[in-house]
Amino acid sequence: MFEVTVCAAAGTSGGRSCRYRDLTRQTEHLGLFMDRQPAGYALPMFEGTVPARTAAPIYASALRAGVPFALLGDIPGLNVALFGEELIRIPSDSVWLAWQLIDAIGGTGVGLAISAAAERGCFSVWDYLFSNAPTLAESLRTVHEFRPVVSSPTVGGAIIEDGGLLTIRETAALLPETIIPAHEEFALALMLRRVREATGQHLVPIRVRLTQRAPHKHGHLVDEFGTGRIEFGAPYSEITFLDASDLPTDSDPHQARMHRHYAEMLMSSFRW
Repeated sequence: MFEVTVCAAAGTSGGRSCRYRDLTRQTEHLGLFMDRQPAGYALPMFEGTVPARTAAPIYASALRAGVPFALLGDIPGLNVALFGEELIRIPSDSVWLAWQLIDAIGGTGVGLAISAAAERGCFSVWDYLFSNAPTLAESLRTVHEFRPVVSSPTVGGAIIEDGGLLTIRETAALLPETIIPAHEEFALALMLRRVREATGQHLVPIRVRLTQRAPHKHGHLVDEFGTGRIEFGAPYSEITFLDASDLPTDSDPHQARMHRHYAEMLMSSFRW
């Protein structure tokens, strides 16, 4: 367990203000929960867990943001030795606690920084499902189908086609309120990066919607998404493209079959 006091940039004043984050109760609760579970315990549909491998880029980003190694080491379930394991899942709360530290210490734009560091393949086979079908829309439906390969099963969303519009909608699991802006910015920026990689085109969305309140400044978001059409306070976070559904991906039929088969194997073999 731990307590942490951090300083973050204050609004538009250019000064600094200290924010106190006491995560002791959360880590105690999580540690007790894990200690009380029998060997081989598995949550129904792995609710409340994420793949251990998903934690690896978050952990690395926390260190880059300046989060002390000792604080990360105090988070129950965040075991570096498991990060290379494809079939192990860890408590979602462990990852959310890491996100809280990143947000507290890293400040504005930290979600975008994490997506920028997420090279194709760091989220295992899921990254390659963006090229699992001949067209972008078909591939995105496969990406959505296998979302639990990289996240909690409670993370949802939808792929919506409406005329010439293609929308990727994200509906996140229940998150600590403080990390919602960073997390949804990360999720949409990652989606944008992956569709660009899959199509080989520098796609620019015609609209971005975020659930967070409008910040004082959001130039970093305009720069990231390439558009000023960013709406805040939306019911969902989503990114919309025009005339992108039928864009070809760099799909290889043989590799696509292998990737899908492997994703199916992961879904049926995960363990706690």
